Amino acid sequence: MRIAKRALELLGGIVLALIVLVGCFAAYNQIALRMEANEIVPAGEMVDVGGYHVHVYTEGTNDDAPTLVFLSGSATVAPVYDFKPLYE
Repeated sequence: MRIAKRALELLGGIVLALIVLVGCFAAYNQIALRMEANEIVPAGEMVDVGGYHVHVYTEGTNDDAPTLVFLSGSATVAPVYDFKPLYE
């Protein structure tokens, strides 16, 4: 009984330490994101669409070529970089 109580206390301490550690990492991440937000320069331009800022990157000026639109999704965080071989 005494061993089980001690093991439960130890397990609770480990879980608490992990929660505090994850909380510290999350707080640091949010602070770093806010500090770096002004330093991020988009490769294209930011366009206002329905009250949201949307990143738009264009390349080329040939009006006869088809227009390709790449949207983020399916684990594609930055389509402007992921699809660069396609639009070049």
